[in-house]
Amino acid sequence: MATEPRRILCATLAAAIAFLGCTAGPLARADLQQDIETILAEEGLTGMAWMLVGKAGEVRIGAAGLRDNDSGAAFGPDTRFHVGSLTKTLLATGVLHLATEGGIDLDAPAMRYLPDLASVDA
Repeated sequence: MATEPRRILCATLAAAIAFLGCTAGPLARADLQQDIETILAEEGLTGMAWMLVGKAGEVRIGAAGLRDNDSGAAFGPDTRFHVGSLTKTLLATGVLHLATEGGIDLDAPAMRYLPDLASVDA
């Protein structure tokens, strides 16, 4: 069996390929749920929640697999789970994507984009 980081990376990449490689657009794919369930089974992963946001702001959410193997409880889009340090990577990826598109300036103070953020100097 693959190591945990490798399994996570494989599942993430496989899921990305599953919905980014289609011509109909990821939000329109009726078989996306099945593809994600297949990836989970192939990689030996328990479950996951996912969300896709289209360029026009449309949102599609879903979940697959089990949140608890012992009880057989299903994983749902509203299931709470620990993500550890993964959120830092996702946030950084999103910020860099916005910077690449000219949506934000990496050299600007955070207060420009998050005015309610408490100032360290206060």
